Amino acid sequence: MEVSAADLRVILSLLTDSLSAEMSVRKPAETALAQFEARPGFCSCLMEVIAANDLALQSDVRLLASVFLKNTVTRHWRNRRDSSSISNEEKLHLRQKLLTHLAEENYQIALTLAILISKIARIDYPREWPDLFSALALKLQSADVLTSHRIFMILFRSLKELSTKRLTCDQKVFAE
Repeated sequence: MEVSAADLRVILSLLTDSLSAEMSVRKPAETALAQFEARPGFCSCLMEVIAANDLALQSDVRLLASVFLKNTVTRHWRNRRDSSSISNEEKLHLRQKLLTHLAEENYQIALTLAILISKIARIDYPREWPDLFSALALKLQSADVLTSHRIFMILFRSLKELSTKRLTCDQKVFAE
């Protein structure tokens, strides 16, 4: 069953509960979030929580959502036979949403998103995400100081991640 916009409040509530100090509140919330992870649309809901303007005061919930998103993408981005994967439509949506949310004020969330973009770039660049670096360069031209810093952080992480690929064809693409 696909996660919908109506489930956004439920996921937000579960994220808040999973930060609780009480084990009786935290454990069921973590179990429910683990069950949501296998459902299509979960990553998009997490991205909506991260990008929500009204949650600016709840940076701990947004940080937890960014960590959940990074871990879920790491586990499910590649298409594998033994596990559920993220659909191509959701992947496209996430790549676009990540590039529109570059001016993150919270450094820890921005760092987690930069790591997430670099992990996606390792898998998708250049075949599925050929315009990654051109889009970042274009945004860099008209960016404020904070956005410029975040773009440089993403470029650093992505180039570092791509430089570790060991196949000859991947090294050739990186050299180009």
